[in-house]
Amino acid sequence: MSDQKTPLLWLAPPSAARDLLARTFDIGAATEAPPFIVAAGARVGEALQLALDTDRVSAIALIAPPALAQLEPGAVERLQQIETPVLALFGTGDDASPPDFAHDWRRGLPKCFPMFVYAAGADMANERPAAIASIIAEFLKRGEGFLVQQADGRLYD
Repeated sequence: MSDQKTPLLWLAPPSAARDLLARTFDIGAATEAPPFIVAAGARVGEALQLALDTDRVSAIALIAPPALAQLEPGAVERLQQIETPVLALFGTGDDASPPDFAHDWRRGLPKCFPMFVYAAGADMANERPAAIASIIAEFLKRGEGFLVQQADGRLYD
């Protein structure tokens, strides 16, 4: 069995969730697009652009993504071309990136899978690190089939 970890490009502020994911993934500065990307805030557009520019990106997780209207002009039309599965996490208590944004993301990206994280705000990666890391790891490993967990049927609380 190999101890080599799968590369993951982290385009988000440092957080407790990142530290948990570092146990499973090799989080470092990649010179080319790795198979997995996690992004937040202003770097969401950068992650999506990498998916458009290369076929190496197999899954992207977005933590509290901004409104689609906040992305650069013309971005929404280009996003329709992304075939990479994208997980978009929205905290139910996040005023800056409210759950209502999920509808636009789902309509804007053909393979966007919004998920709501209860009792979480804008800093959900530190407020609910175990839940965030678990959801992201499952999604990155299983892509579109992540909604049915292999380990158990437990709901995230």
